[in-house]
Amino acid sequence: MKRWFSKLAMLVSRKKIGIFLILNICCSVIVYYTAKDKSLKSRPPRFHNVYSAYDLSTKQENCDYNCQLQVQQLRRDTVSYYCEEMGRHQPYKKPLNAYDVMRLHLSHIYVLDELQIMYCSVPKAGSSNWKRILLTLSGVINNVDSIHQYKIHSKINENIKLLSNYPLREILHKLRHYKKFMFSRDPFSRLLSAYRNKIERSSSPFRKTWAPIMKKQWFRVFRRRPSKITFTDFAEYLKNSLNSLDRGPEEHWREMYRLCEPCSIGYDFLGKMESVERDSQFVLDHLFNKTLPKKKVYFMKASDTIHFTGSTDEEIMSKYYHSLPKKTLQGLYKRYEPDFQLFNYPKPLFMDPYRNGSRL
Repeated sequence: MKRWFSKLAMLVSRKKIGIFLILNICCSVIVYYTAKDKSLKSRPPRFHNVYSAYDLSTKQENCDYNCQLQVQQLRRDTVSYYCEEMGRHQPYKKPLNAYDVMRLHLSHIYVLDELQIMYCSVPKAGSSNWKRILLTLSGVINNVDSIHQYKIHSKINENIKLLSNYPLREILHKLRHYKKFMFSRDPFSRLLSAYRNKIERSSSPFRKTWAPIMKKQWFRVFRRRPSKITFTDFAEYLKNSLNSLDRGPEEHWREMYRLCEPCSIGYDFLGKMESVERDSQFVLDHLFNKTLPKKKVYFMKASDTIHFTGSTDEEIMSKYYHSLPKKTLQGLYKRYEPDFQLFNYPKPLFMDPYRNGSRL
């Protein structure tokens, strides 16, 4: 009897092993083909879009209406792709609900109800010029060049409401039905522009009020109080995770994805400062649902505004960023990496581990 039971147990165990091996092989095959498909799909959108060369191109004459639509699709797909990679909301697939909206930062989105349009303001990415346009369209000023640079921000806060000031139900309605647009800028170019304009320039009113606060922060974190805030000091401050950059004036160097919430808000148009002439004209021609007087409403060139910093110039960029220590540069990139990815900016050449012929 015992021998019969032992033979039966061996037979059952062999069957179990056989079934286990078959299931294991089947699972391996499924995982292999699933991973293979996923690896193909997981490639960033720029590899699939034939218009990707126009994404950062400033050649307006070569990008017609259809080209612009394709570039916009590329930019939206890129945002969706990296939002998914980051485990965030899918802005163009899943509509926002009340709970989602309550967690968003909406204090940088200006609303023009008469035109059913919303603009997210990113400081150092053409925001002053777009505020001029909004003030002109709302009838506050006669044309875009009829207001001084220093009066723009106070004037718009007095006359145009922010999305955060509306009741929750109205916010949901506007997010679902109004046209929405924003403009981004190469993150490192934007940071350098903020530093040169707000910190380095000795006559800057911003420097007089904000530099002492930053120096106190340095003393608290690094146990030293610099007499002058160098670009290295500025970069060290930004890369430090203890600095949340949540205070009002720090919007000039706060991450763009935190300012505009692109992983939650599906923007109809994603413009870039690198192609601002082409992109701004497209917004004015096709996003606003009215004919605009071109003599009064246009995007002013950087050379027409005061305090032009030239921070997009490659030589100037290299001069400042090459002065940073390796760890500082890496820490700075890590903080702003979501901005580089979401808005499809390439990793800077000076991030190469070899520069000037020697290892960092």
